[in-house]
Amino acid sequence: MKDPKLINGDEVHGDKLDGDKVAGDKIVVSPGVGGMQDSIGITAGRDVIYTADAADSEMEIVNDYLARAAATYEARMYQLVARPAALPDQPYKFLYAFEIEDTDIFFGQEAASEALYQTVLKDRLTILHAKSGAGKTSLLNAGLSPRLIREGRLPVCARAYEDPVLAIKRAIAPSLGPWPELLPKLTLHEFLGLTCAQLSRQTQELVIILDQFEEFFIFWPERHHRQPFIDALADCYDDKSLPVRLIIALRKDYYSDLSDFEQRIRNIFHNQYRLDTMTRQEAQMAITGPVAKLGRPVAYGQDLLDTLLNDLARGGMELPHLQIICTRLYEALAEGETVITLTSYEKLGWAKGILGGYLNDVLDRLPGKGGSIAREVLKELVSSEATKRVLSYDTLAARVGVEEDAELDSVLARLVDARLLRRDEVAGEITYEMAHEYLIEEIQGWIDRTDLEFKQAEELLRREVANWHVHGTLIPRERLELLYVQRERFRGLDEETLEWILRSALRADFAVENWAKLVGEVGEKPLLAALGDQREEIRRAAMRGLGALWGIQEVSRLGSENDSVRWEAAKALARLGEPRAIEPLIAALRDEDS
Repeated sequence: MKDPKLINGDEVHGDKLDGDKVAGDKIVVSPGVGGMQDSIGITAGRDVIYTADAADSEMEIVNDYLARAAATYEARMYQLVARPAALPDQPYKFLYAFEIEDTDIFFGQEAASEALYQTVLKDRLTILHAKSGAGKTSLLNAGLSPRLIREGRLPVCARAYEDPVLAIKRAIAPSLGPWPELLPKLTLHEFLGLTCAQLSRQTQELVIILDQFEEFFIFWPERHHRQPFIDALADCYDDKSLPVRLIIALRKDYYSDLSDFEQRIRNIFHNQYRLDTMTRQEAQMAITGPVAKLGRPVAYGQDLLDTLLNDLARGGMELPHLQIICTRLYEALAEGETVITLTSYEKLGWAKGILGGYLNDVLDRLPGKGGSIAREVLKELVSSEATKRVLSYDTLAARVGVEEDAELDSVLARLVDARLLRRDEVAGEITYEMAHEYLIEEIQGWIDRTDLEFKQAEELLRREVANWHVHGTLIPRERLELLYVQRERFRGLDEETLEWILRSALRADFAVENWAKLVGEVGEKPLLAALGDQREEIRRAAMRGLGALWGIQEVSRLGSENDSVRWEAAKALARLGEPRAIEPLIAALRDEDS
């Protein structure tokens, strides 16, 4: 590790350094690792000077943390295959994906599991693609991962969302207490390099699995926003000394979007595996295999099996259909019975009755307002692109607008129990998502044009927030205009985000008064700060915003383009004696024509 450089005795006072304004702030030149080495950081409002000892200490803290994280992760993975898992009471997964521990009831995909395994070993990057509902996640979890683990190739499963690098870090080090300060700043290559250095001899490599990767393309529709992660992944792929393999799994309708990677990974399409629809024989194994493994083996009557396979074939041999129908047939089996019959299938309404009625049956059985609350929850969990999305409990509570938390808690618990939702915890935050995309077709019918337009605005805002967190950018005017139409419907935004929206409106000089009213008292701080801006148009916009926020018309009029209006407003404020108007008046006096 290099010694830190000193610039004018640890401080730089001036206008620019490498293109960045530093104007009196302390400058920190911190020795780092890889891409962070010799990087210059500016600290606003406080002095933080790193010494060589401090940097070494910080790296030591990161290494200690990653050593614990790697050991914990290895132990968990190896335990999953060390001893046979207890067979579940329920042989089918309904709409849930199979997990690693479900390998003993995972049937019908043996050939696909072997083919995918051989494909993964051919190259350090594999693309797995298939239509929605084909069972990609189940194949990765229960078909591929157990074999990889037994060979010392540990799978690390991550969902892309808006920040795939963060998702990978959280997958390896999810809950070992607060992260060291340096850990979020590490590049993906640095993080994986440091983590792999902590692995035991039993582990050959990590296999990073980016599942449901279409979410990355949906969240970042513009190519230049995708590029940072493309570069990060390519850096890892190019370093052949890094003991890491990569698997990207996505829906076939987003397969061509991977061409964005070609500039950095020229053979992105070279090593790919397409998961096809199950054959009739594979579907039969998926139906009969799990029940044969139970403590009390259960069989299907041959007439039922033939009828069921014919019905599934007419529907395209959809795996979700198979799981739903078999789950309902098994649950209808009376105590002591060991054969599932055609009569039972008929009583349940055949495939059409089983598939068409379950969702509405669950909602109709919810007491009181539960059904309507559940419908709103499910609508929120569908994106404008008709895909699943993950939302935190707090976000759902703000969007659905339930008066009592207990009411929402009860509905969410019932939807999870009915296997319609999945509940998870990410970085200490409770999240929910639909169990399977199969449900979306029905839920889309509940979403009207107004709801769809709001979803599009909401997703735009999420992308802009992610951009701001990564690049520190404000919202451009043309996107502010799109968000403005839906502004009254935004719920659950934190104070930091509200301030950032208002700063964006100030910079664009767009509808500042209305944004200020929406943001409320949180907006006072950025508006007062903008009174000191060097640009006259920003100062005047801030005056109008403060006037709207405080409900003082004369302060708003200080921001007028008309000199006489501003002069009359100043005189009125002097007579009014309003203390809050002092700062806007001082700012008005800074104008050249005042």
